[in-house]
Amino acid sequence: MKNLFLLLLFQILWVACSDNQQWKVAQQLKPLDSIKDKVLEGDWLTEHNESSIAFNTYQDQHPITGDTLRKYLYLAKIGSFDTAATAIADITCAYLKAFFLIDVKVSQVFSLRQIPATNIRSNGQLDAAYILDSLLFPALPADALSMIALTAEDLYPGNNWNYVFGLASLQKRVGVWSIARFISARGKPVSFEKALCRTLHVASHETAHMFGITHCKTYECNMNGSNSLPELDRQVPWLCHECLAKLCWNRNTKVKDHLQSMQAFYQKYLPDHIALQYYESALAMLSE
Repeated sequence: MKNLFLLLLFQILWVACSDNQQWKVAQQLKPLDSIKDKVLEGDWLTEHNESSIAFNTYQDQHPITGDTLRKYLYLAKIGSFDTAATAIADITCAYLKAFFLIDVKVSQVFSLRQIPATNIRSNGQLDAAYILDSLLFPALPADALSMIALTAEDLYPGNNWNYVFGLASLQKRVGVWSIARFISARGKPVSFEKALCRTLHVASHETAHMFGITHCKTYECNMNGSNSLPELDRQVPWLCHECLAKLCWNRNTKVKDHLQSMQAFYQKYLPDHIALQYYESALAMLSE
C-alpha cells in the first residue's frame, strides 16, 4: 500500500514538474512578443469585454484533450470549391497538422441542400450556429478530437450579426470558417497568397478555440479576436508565449517541436512570409 502511495505521489509530482517545464520553455520566447497595440475604433476589443486567462487557470478548466480514441482532426467541406479554393483547403490540411501536431483526415463533403432554407439568408449567407449544432456535431466521427469545416459561402452567427469569419464550439469539438471574404474584396479577387494566409490564420484560431484556448488580449497573437478584414490582416499568425504554452500542454508536445514543425511548413509553402523569420528567431532563442 505504501509503495502504491509513493508511486501515485511520484506520478503527480512528475506531471506537475513536466507542466512547469513546458511553461518555463515558453517563457523564453517572451522577448519576441509585442504588447497588444492600441485598439482602434471598431476593433474586437471595443465591442467585447474579455478577460485574459492565465496558464494555470487554463489547466484547471480541464479543456478538451486527445486520448487513444480521439486522436484525429477532421477537415470537412461545405458546398462546392473551385480550383483555388481546393488548393487552399489542401494546404490548410498541412498547416493544421503542423500547427497542432496532429494527424488530419479529410472528412465528407456536405451539400448546401442539407441546410434548411430558414437557415440561409436571402443573400446566401449560411447560419454558422446551425452548421455546428445540426450538421457537424451529429456527424462527428468517434475517433475525432475535433472537426472543422471549410466553406466558400459567407457565414453569419446570429440575427444580430452581419457576418462572421468563423465559429467554433468549445464543448462540441466542432467549428466552421469561411473563405468567402478572404478571396475577394468588394467583388474583386485578392491574391492567392493573401487568401491563403487569411484562411490559415482563421483555421488555426478557430481550431484552438476547440481546445479551450480563448482570445488573447495581452499580446499580438494568433488568438486575438477580429471584427474585420483590416483587423485580421494586422494580426500576427503565431501564438504568443502564453497561448503557445497552453497549446503544448494540451497536445502534450514540446514547444521546440511546434516551432520546428511550423518552420518547416513556412519553408515549404510560404518561404517569404514574415512568420518564417519569427519561427527561426524563436528556435535560435531556445538553443541559446
